[in-house]
Amino acid sequence: MSSNSQYIAYPFSLMPSLLQLVIPFFLIAIVCSFLHDKSGGPGFYVGRISEGQFEYSDLNGWMTPGQAKEICENDEKCGGFTYKGTTLMNREVEIYFFHILVNLETDVDSWKWIFYKPTRTFIRFPGIFENEEDIENRKFVNSNIDG
Repeated sequence: MSSNSQYIAYPFSLMPSLLQLVIPFFLIAIVCSFLHDKSGGPGFYVGRISEGQFEYSDLNGWMTPGQAKEICENDEKCGGFTYKGTTLMNREVEIYFFHILVNLETDVDSWKWIFYKPTRTFIRFPGIFENEEDIENRKFVNSNIDG
């Protein structure tokens, strides 16, 4: 009977060291699944939207991610936002809004950042085209795109 108890105790004594080996790989797999989501649908993702020409700075400021989500979903010129923090919806962070989501960073350095894609698949800018006849040289005219 003592040999059986030693046999049963042996695998359990290895359990902590096995968990130490398995848990890091499991956590990496979870993070990678967030980073490589194939759906590309709406929601929060790990990563960062780089600064650039498509910033929607009129909306930027300190607020909760939940507030930012509501603002973005209700503004047809909002293509998404990014912030440094977690997906906790009730903690205020500095939010940066964008018209279009380009230059998404998902490398290790951007894992402290979150970005959000709204549920709609379009953005709308009010305005007109300056030259209707000359399609090649047509320009979009609006006195205040961000407002």
